[in-house]
Amino acid sequence: MRTVMMLILVTAGTLISVTALAGPPASKPVDVRDLMSVTQFDQTGLNKLSPGELAAFNAWLNRYLSARAQAVFAPPVAQAVSSPAAAVPAAATRSAAAGFGADTMAPRESADAPRHIETRIAGLFTGWTGDTVFPLENGQVWKQAASGYYTDTRLNHPRVVIKKLVFGYLLTLPGHSETVFVRRIK
Repeated sequence: MRTVMMLILVTAGTLISVTALAGPPASKPVDVRDLMSVTQFDQTGLNKLSPGELAAFNAWLNRYLSARAQAVFAPPVAQAVSSPAAAVPAAATRSAAAGFGADTMAPRESADAPRHIETRIAGLFTGWTGDTVFPLENGQVWKQAASGYYTDTRLNHPRVVIKKLVFGYLLTLPGHSETVFVRRIK
């Protein structure tokens, strides 16, 4: 069931990313069958839904996408970005990004939280193995939230970008093309 929900959320996230590039959402309702191949639809078990259940799922999906699209097309909020070229003190960057990821620790999200942060992992980084904790130089601590392994690395204080997506947070190692879903724990 978790795999089904992850596939649905990834599909929804992809749809929102595409619509964000195309502009405000269209008025045509989305049907999950238009988002997946027949094989994906069958593999997820969605083909077992009755017509009424499928209609209810599509209605939920449209409400979900509409709410997320409104958030995507809302006026942008200030984003905290730390870079060596910027002459912003570390304490100022820390306070500006303090609310980022707080929604993974508590049910409510700060309205002024940025959509992404850039920082570095504190200390030596040797990858992730399924339950990895990521202490960051900005004082935050994140934990791996999805299965996966990346162990062929040994980096000292590597730069990371954590982006808020529709369905969670994604940690990226720029220049290494590796990503993992994470949740903030501190």
